[in-house]
This record gives sequence, C-alpha cells and structure tokens, in this order.
Amino acid sequence: MQAQKPAALAVFLSGAAALSAPAAAQETLTLQTIPSTGTNTSASTAQSIDLSDATNLPLFNAALAAFNAQNSDRILQNQTSFTAAGQFVSPELFPFGGPTVSVNSDVAVTGHLTAPPTAGSNNYFSFAETAGADIGLYGTATSPPNQGTELLLFDPHPNLVAVASGNASDGLSSIIDFTVPGGDGGEWQTAITQGITTTSPINYRLQFQTPYTALSLFTTNVIGSGQEKNGLLGTYDVNANPGDNLTFDVNANTALIATALLLFDPNGNLVAVASGNGGDGYSSIIDFTIPAGDGGEWQIQVSPDSYLPTPQPYAYDLMIQGFSGLGPVNPTAVPESSVWALLLLGFGGIGATAHLKKKASNPALDPGR
Repeated sequence: MQAQKPAALAVFLSGAAALSAPAAAQETLTLQTIPSTGTNTSASTAQSIDLSDATNLPLFNAALAAFNAQNSDRILQNQTSFTAAGQFVSPELFPFGGPTVSVNSDVAVTGHLTAPPTAGSNNYFSFAETAGADIGLYGTATSPPNQGTELLLFDPHPNLVAVASGNASDGLSSIIDFTVPGGDGGEWQTAITQGITTTSPINYRLQFQTPYTALSLFTTNVIGSGQEKNGLLGTYDVNANPGDNLTFDVNANTALIATALLLFDPNGNLVAVASGNGGDGYSSIIDFTIPAGDGGEWQIQVSPDSYLPTPQPYAYDLMIQGFSGLGPVNPTAVPESSVWALLLLGFGGIGATAHLKKKASNPALDPGR
C-alpha cells in the first residue's frame, strides 16, 4: 500500500532535515548504478545499498582518473625554451582559470514504479549511517517525462523523519538533505514513490550522495625532443604564489639517457636540483613549496645528466603539477653562470633549500572527506 501523501509538498517531521533545491552545479561522479530488485516493495523487503568507504572510496578514486579530473594538457617545446627567459607555461597549467575543479559523487539506483496504489508503486532501500553523517537523496522520474516523485526517510527505530515531494528546482523531482542526530546511527531506510499528482507508472533514478569530494590538480606535460643547446634541454617558467606546492617530474623517453632538473626562484637563485632520483634511475623529481615572499615567476631547467660524456639526442616529458599563481612575469630572472658549479658539486651546497622527494609515479589525488 502506498505511503500516505502529506498535505504539503515538503514536510519536516524531526531531526536536522533540510529539503532544498540542488546546490550550485558541479561535476558529479556516479560510483555505482544499481538496478532495483523490484521486490523491495515494503520496509521488510528493503533492498540494501552499500555506501561504505571500503566499497566506494576505491571506486571514487578510479572514477576521478576515468573522468580526467586530474586534467592533463600536453604542450610542445618551442624555440623560446632555449632562451634565458624560457618558455612560459602557466597559461597551459590551469586552462580553466583556477587551480581546482570541484567534484562530488553518488551511488545511483534505477528502477520502475507501478501505478498507485499497487504494492510496486513503492520501492524501499536500506543503508547504514553513523551519527553526524549527512544523508543526501535525490529522486527523479526518468520516463515518462514531466512526472513527479516523492521521497520518505526513516530512522533505525523506525520513525518517518522526513518527506519531500517535488521540492527540487524543476518542481517534480525530490530532495532530502538530513544530518543523522546523535545516538541514531544504524540502518536507515528511504522509500521512493510517485509524486502527489502522478498516477501512472514511472521509471526513476534515486541518487545517494556520498561524502567524497576532491579538488583536482591540473598537470602540464611539456614534450621536448631534439639536441641540447647551450648546455640545456629546455627552460620553462611557471608563475606561483607563496605556499603553492609545485611538482616537477622529467621522464627521459630516450632509452638510457638520464636528465637533471634545476629550479630557480624569481631572483635567479638556484634552490633545488634533482638528478636521477626517480624510481627508474633516469627520471628526476623536484617537489617544492614556494616560501613566503617568493611569489612570482619560477623557472625550471631540464639539462643533460652531468655524467654524459658527449651531447646525446633526447626526448622527454616534463610534468609540471600543482597550484599556479597569476603574478607578474619576470623575464629578467636569468640564472648566474656560477649555478652550474652547484650541479657538478651535487646537492651538498643547497641541501637546506632543496625539497627533493623520491617517487616512482605522480602523487595520487587525495579526495578530502
């Protein structure tokens, strides 16, 4: 039997419920799409939905990669990469005008509801929640068009604690945002049924918002090839703000040809060097956090390994990843010739200022909770 319809479109019964229109648009990753069993027509036959971290966090990380949330641009080395000013790559680093793109995620259930008041006009789902957790539900009719939905939420006791009917911006779909009160952790249930004015069978999509969000890093891959010029394989400039973390990772694509990285601050001071510290013994990696007061145009140079006896043909992929500022370009930041002595001496003279990290692959995105 279909649950009794409330007199109003949205009714608050108890608890910290909020029935509202969707927030500002942002990218949504659907981790799982689960078909309704069709037998979940009562609370006693509710279909269990797995929203656990153990199941969905790995799916979220995989979805980020598939969605290309870790954006990667590929630009080619040009003639200015061999000049003192270097090739400016900051515009390519963040092509969408900012360092991050917000994404969230959900688990979606698709199903069919029969015409009221038959038993199949209700579908019930159960899911585990802990005290303080946020429950986000969005139910919409997918066909036929212009049909309404209604959502009901039950606590573990079980009490009906929230109802929503057509309160989304389209006037048909339904939204429940609910914070689980203290002491009410356990097995919760939701039911989806037709809206107040809907009397026909409908297909629906019920989304369970999961609490994973991520701010994606943007990556520029500079593709270089050819022969060294003036002792360099390429020089690149990136704007950065104080506190920004930048990662530079050069991978020599030419077999058995190692390269080195040198990082210069906006005043032309050499602050970090890496040579063959990647996992393969040929790649080089610098992770560096921009100090206070040192925002501006930073320069990264790719050079041959100092132990190569003669100039060699080369091909490389220089990954530049992290946050980028939009500060003024400083084309006069030309390193002094004495810095090459530091490269030959190794890391000893600049150990206090170098931030070097050995790693074999790009840093994984951390989907903050």
